[in-house]
Amino acid sequence: MKISVIGAGKWATASHVFAQGGHDVVLIDIAQASLDKAMATIGKNMGRQVEKGKLSEADKQAALARITTQTDTAIGVKNAEARY
Repeated sequence: MKISVIGAGKWATASHVFAQGGHDVVLIDIAQASLDKAMATIGKNMGRQVEKGKLSEADKQAALARITTQTDTAIGVKNAEARY
């Protein structure tokens, strides 16, 4: 399922949960800096899961690969099956 998440603030956390569940995610925000910060936070959060043995490094990388970012909302939500 393709999921669009609008807003790189609190909803960014949901992006990694969706991605870990095998869904393709487009994280959307008007500010690229916010998207960059969100992706760094997601990577850091998943890194802690790896350290605790709750997630493998391969699964972390696969989940991160399922998350893309977009600053154009119209493009980001195109073909999405769910929007948050």
